[in-house]
Amino acid sequence: MQRLAPTTATVLAAGERFPLLLLNSWGEGKIYYLATSLTSEDYYKLFSQLFVRCGLNRTLSLVDTEGNRPFGVELRAYKEDKLYANIVNYTKEALELTLTGPEMKEIKELITGRAIAQKFVLYPLQPVLIEIKLTN
Repeated sequence: MQRLAPTTATVLAAGERFPLLLLNSWGEGKIYYLATSLTSEDYYKLFSQLFVRCGLNRTLSLVDTEGNRPFGVELRAYKEDKLYANIVNYTKEALELTLTGPEMKEIKELITGRAIAQKFVLYPLQPVLIEIKLTN
């Protein structure tokens, strides 16, 4: 944890003695500064709240059978004329996952060329590279 004495920043969260999350304006933008480390799950929660606060939407998300973000799964998405995603399960167990996001017309796994459903099983250490055609 860093010890900061904010001069122009607004303190958004503080520990017992020091600020932990600060917000400062810079030109026409805003800068958030996190002065501590968090668990992976806490980073996800913090960034999810900051995304909402900044008006940002996730292009694509994954949820498990209970509707929660799956721990140990990496998702990287890129949007061009179609939506592309790379998904990897770093856990030791197969996970049943569902892709959430924009309305999807067709999902194709690019390594095998097979069509896959929005709900699928991702096996341990299995990379999946997909192309998603959107309905709009």
